[in-house]
Amino acid sequence: MSRQIVIEFDFDTDKPLQFSHALDFNESLFRLACTEESISYSREHMDRASTQVVRVKSARRLRCALAKIEKLIEDHGLTGIARLTVVVPPN
Repeated sequence: MSRQIVIEFDFDTDKPLQFSHALDFNESLFRLACTEESISYSREHMDRASTQVVRVKSARRLRCALAKIEKLIEDHGLTGIARLTVVVPPN
């Protein structure tokens, strides 16, 4: 059964550079989705510094997908700003 990883950002309004980091993160997230068959990410949301949704095609791949997304968050300096939540969509 598929899962969704919801990524929410808690920006500090005094640090506008965080928005730019989030947009760079979205591009990296899209590149990750292009190389990983187990996840999908819509290109239409790339230009938004708002909540993002990644679909994980298999529950077995969830832990691996979370680890890769957490690594991207760290690489883009968004630790403590980006929050991950796993959602199980209803059938």
